Amino acid sequence: MSLNSIKNILFIGNYLSRTRGSKGVVETIVNQIDNPKLIFRLCSKFENKLVRLIDFIWSLFFTKYDEVYVDVYSGKAFFFTKLAVMASKIRGKKIIGTLRGGALKEYDQKNKGIILKTIKKIDRLQSPSKFLIHYFNQNNLNVNYLPNPISLIDFKYNRSKVIDNSILWVRAFDEIYNPSLAIRIVHKLKKDVPDVKLTMIGPDRGLLKECLLLIDSLNLKNNIEVLGKIPHEELPLYYQTHDVFLNTTSYESFGNALVEAAACGIPIVSTSVGEIPYSWEHKKNIILINSFEAKVFSSIIRDLMQNNPLKTSLSLLARKKAEQYDISKIIPLWDFSNNKSRI
Repeated sequence: MSLNSIKNILFIGNYLSRTRGSKGVVETIVNQIDNPKLIFRLCSKFENKLVRLIDFIWSLFFTKYDEVYVDVYSGKAFFFTKLAVMASKIRGKKIIGTLRGGALKEYDQKNKGIILKTIKKIDRLQSPSKFLIHYFNQNNLNVNYLPNPISLIDFKYNRSKVIDNSILWVRAFDEIYNPSLAIRIVHKLKKDVPDVKLTMIGPDRGLLKECLLLIDSLNLKNNIEVLGKIPHEELPLYYQTHDVFLNTTSYESFGNALVEAAACGIPIVSTSVGEIPYSWEHKKNIILINSFEAKVFSSIIRDLMQNNPLKTSLSLLARKKAEQYDISKIIPLWDFSNNKSRI
């Protein structure tokens, strides 16, 4: 293919901003690239499972493309990685894999190297996670570091309207994000901070009803507000007005919510899992906790709420950290012209 010809690039992943609101990394990137010699196709944008499967098969085996990029996740979603690898080999196309799933390491180990066997067939690997890069490098795979972007224009630093003793939790109501732990933390914290407030934001992935019942059983209706899914553009207001950001996840491959929170300056308290201790520094730009016990979290959050100098320091240095991921700095790293990472 000549340097002046048009390049067709197929992306395989979840691109559901039309139905779910917030845009993923790939959608954000391709919308920022204005190059008439690059044609992008994103698969799939359909929510329905059957329609999505048909779209994947049609796009991989029958549409025109020169390269295929696949977002690699664990669990059932890994089927689409295997499908993309199969199609690219049959059609003789170059395939680039982006390792995104926070549980990829555990999934690979549990399933006797199923991830490794497949991604060894991929022409180039990249990931926003130093944690995953470390694991796969140990297994003789070269993975380039390519962090996720954030728009600092949208997530402005502002701590002028903070509500005292307020906690923000932003994840899906899913088992891996431990929403019930956040509720139990507030239950413990309420004994020392009676006016503590928790705002929970995120889509339901099976645990919302259970969490609402837990809130009721612990008599926390006056302390916890569950907003569910909200438009992504409304998130900065919540980051900017809450006292502490609480992250209770069991896995993390990058942590977009952490970077968004940091950009707005809210001090972060988080489980120390996956990518988080690789990219963040304890007591410098985040508070990391090696525990899933509500009692441990509540004690640390209580002390942080009473320590204004520490909150200010965490806030400023977290913002500085977030500035490393501004989209203006990340876009140039997606070099489609020669298909080689500059990192």
